[in-house]
Amino acid sequence: GLSLYSSVDQLLEQSISLCCYHGGNTPRVIPATSSSSSSISVSGHGGGEAPAVKAFDAYVKGSVVPLAQVCDSLGGLENAGTLLLNAWEGVRAIIVLSTRAKAPTEPLAQALGPYLTKTQEAAKGLRDLRLTRDWDRHQKTLVEMAGALSWILFKPPQQLPAPYVKEALGSAEFWSNRIRKDFKGKDEQQIAFCDNVKKALTDLVKYIEEF
Repeated sequence: GLSLYSSVDQLLEQSISLCCYHGGNTPRVIPATSSSSSSISVSGHGGGEAPAVKAFDAYVKGSVVPLAQVCDSLGGLENAGTLLLNAWEGVRAIIVLSTRAKAPTEPLAQALGPYLTKTQEAAKGLRDLRLTRDWDRHQKTLVEMAGALSWILFKPPQQLPAPYVKEALGSAEFWSNRIRKDFKGKDEQQIAFCDNVKKALTDLVKYIEEF
């Protein structure tokens, strides 16, 4: 099927810096658009966080944090776990914003540019990790996962985020299934990595479809 990173390129060209693998192994960074101001008007929000934010926090705690912990326990992925959490935290900030702000009048990627920095930097950090060859497939799996976070810029019905994340899962599993094949019956932590990658993106689809 269509490479996830090809679709990321089409969606975010000239608006968001994300790390991509075009043609398999050639890394590319899409330039970000500089902006001195945003058209998003933020209002106060009392009574605690909105249901969409609370649900996202529960999702991250149950599905992303365990993956980050597995990344840390494997020992060869440097700070990949922290970078994953940072990427998802950046998306949370935009979800919070969406519950407190009026819809922007300018294109969504342009309007959200100033709020995307944390996710952009985390995605770039995952791509730029200098790991040994044994961890190459793990890194590519995580980079594909980070690309899935572009769903936050989709505007239905023209762009549907849930199918996009499902395709991201397929791209990530292209690599994680190779890990699974090599370590099945040999290393439970490696299998846990693969299982948690699938859970993190599968549960993200459920969250998107609900909210």
